Amino acid sequence: MTATTIPTARLGAAGPEVGVQGLGCMGMSFAYGPSDAKQSQAALDRAFELGVTLYDTADAYGVGENERFLSPFFKAHRDQLVIATKFALSIPPGDPTRRVIRNDRPYIRQAVEGSLQRSTSTSSTSTTCTAATRPSPSRTPSARWRNWWPRARSSTWA
Repeated sequence: MTATTIPTARLGAAGPEVGVQGLGCMGMSFAYGPSDAKQSQAALDRAFELGVTLYDTADAYGVGENERFLSPFFKAHRDQLVIATKFALSIPPGDPTRRVIRNDRPYIRQAVEGSLQRSTSTSSTSTTCTAATRPSPSRTPSARWRNWWPRARSSTWA
C-alpha cells in the first residue's frame, strides 16, 4: 500500500477542509446488486487512509439502510469527516419501487434529521453534514432536467 494522501480543499469560504476526492457510498448497501459488508468496510477504511474525508449517502439508498451501515464508521471518525447527504427522492414505506419527489419544508427537516440520526446513531453530533436537494422539475428550466424527467417518470418513478 502507498503512503500517499490526496490533497484537501475548503468547502465554501468558511467550511470544513475535506479531501478533494469524496466517496459515494450508495453501492455499499443499495442499487448494484448484492453487497459485501467486509469489502465495503475495507473500501471505507482504505479511502480514509488515503485522505478521503467526504462521504456521500442519501436517505433513499435502501430506505436509510446505507446510512445505518455507515454509522459505525462515521462514529469512529466523527471529528475527522464530513457527511454529504441528499434528499427529495422519497420512497413510500408501503411501495419500495415507487419514487416521489418532495421538496417541502416538513420533508426536508424530516430527511435531514433522519439522516443524521441514522448515520451517527444520535441526534446530537459534531460531525458536519451537508445536505443537497434534487431540483423540482417545475422550478428547474435546464435542458438536462427537462430531458431527464420524462424518462424518469416513465420508468418506476412516480
